[in-house]
Amino acid sequence: MNILLLEHPRIESEKHYNDVANAPLAACLSVGYVAAQLKAQGHAASVFDAYGQDISLDQCGQQLLQRDFDMLVVHTVYFWEHTPELFLMLARFKADRPETNIVLFGIFPTFAFDKILSQDPCVDAIIIGEPEVTLCELADVCKKGPSCGFETVAGLAWREGVSIRKTEVRTPVEGLDQLQFPHRDETSLKLVGGSILGSRGCNGHCTFCCINPFYGKGAVRRCRTPENILMEIEELLPRLDKKYIYFLDADFFGSGPGNHSRVLTIAKCLQHLDLQFGFECRAGSFDERLLAALARAGLRDVFLGIESASPATLKRMGKGVAPSKSAASVELLRNYGIEPSLGFIMFEPGTQLSDVRESFNFLKANSLLRRLDVTANVLYHREIVLRGMPNFNRLTVDGRLSSQDNFGYEGMYGFADPAVKFLADLMSCISRRVLRATDNARSPICWKKGGSAASMRVNDYLTTVFEDTLLQLERGEIVLDLDALLRIKDDALCSIEGLIVEERVCQA
Repeated sequence: MNILLLEHPRIESEKHYNDVANAPLAACLSVGYVAAQLKAQGHAASVFDAYGQDISLDQCGQQLLQRDFDMLVVHTVYFWEHTPELFLMLARFKADRPETNIVLFGIFPTFAFDKILSQDPCVDAIIIGEPEVTLCELADVCKKGPSCGFETVAGLAWREGVSIRKTEVRTPVEGLDQLQFPHRDETSLKLVGGSILGSRGCNGHCTFCCINPFYGKGAVRRCRTPENILMEIEELLPRLDKKYIYFLDADFFGSGPGNHSRVLTIAKCLQHLDLQFGFECRAGSFDERLLAALARAGLRDVFLGIESASPATLKRMGKGVAPSKSAASVELLRNYGIEPSLGFIMFEPGTQLSDVRESFNFLKANSLLRRLDVTANVLYHREIVLRGMPNFNRLTVDGRLSSQDNFGYEGMYGFADPAVKFLADLMSCISRRVLRATDNARSPICWKKGGSAASMRVNDYLTTVFEDTLLQLERGEIVLDLDALLRIKDDALCSIEGLIVEERVCQA
């Protein structure tokens, strides 16, 4: 069976600039893991990373027609309003190559399989949840003929006539060490570098996350052994431009003495490699003993999931971490010279102005609004609601969610407090404009230039706009209509542009 694995192109969304719909980040290794398992099972598997090559959907479709393969397996990523264009490309390919099975996998198709199969006849099957074992079994049965024996493969959905059929959910792989290390070609190395996935799943139960639902009902966090992780790192390091590893785990630490002992063993393994590394974790999940060991081993970067400093908001999110623990985690990281990046959701469906005030005061008190790339993110970020997240189901039952796409995947909600909506809409417009500039290498406030004078001025101004508007809303001094929103937005953007132009003049 000759299988082509496609990482498809994505089109940038203007409305959702800087929003991420394909969490967890471990998804960037999915194609590599699938390719490695297929090859180990004797299948001829190759990877076409059209996303990493930065080509268009049209170019991708043309190149697919020039390749010889029996099955096209697509890691399907939701890219907002442009997602239907992917299925148009696949439909055109299918019209020219009707004998080729098209199979999808990933977070988005796992939760939207019914809609995709009912409205996109070019798709033959969709893998539900963890893909490696399911795809290997599917490849085996497809050797016997198109759509032959689908019902024998767990974790699969497909179309049969006008009906959608689905087998039972597959039990996730228990011993992750048995999986082959992910295949990495040169394009993948340039895109994801030294990314490592040391565990799958999470012990948390956040309402805004689809990680555990993706792996299946009742899924628990599963870990690779430190020895297995070390083997992969030692194989990977000679291929990297710099000795830097980033762990894509949803929560690097996990919980309980057993997991903490495992982390200490990982630190001991890494200490002898003379490298630097980073990871993602929940606030309150580590202590000084763990952090000291990791710092000695080369820890430099931490993405810290705080999400909110309002106890009421944290309760609605199912977060279960008190703001005091989040503050302690920030302080502890700084004691070891690490300034954390933040996971923070300023606005969620039930947010009140009092919740916003508590979160803003927390960010200021803990000096977390000093970097423009962080400030512009945390002051606008609103909860994204996608099918598969617990909050999607709750808001649907409450009648507060309306689908905004053809797949019933992305949901839009209204805020309980009109004043919160005003502030959220304002900061969304302003912050996204700033974030575009921070991503522009020619801009004086490009984040890669660090804390330039211009970026600090914009940072302070952005914080002031937020604080002044919040105070006026608390006092009832703003009329909550479109004219007021546009006036404040236009004034803010004009001032920000003035600060950027002023820096350009100084540099000239």
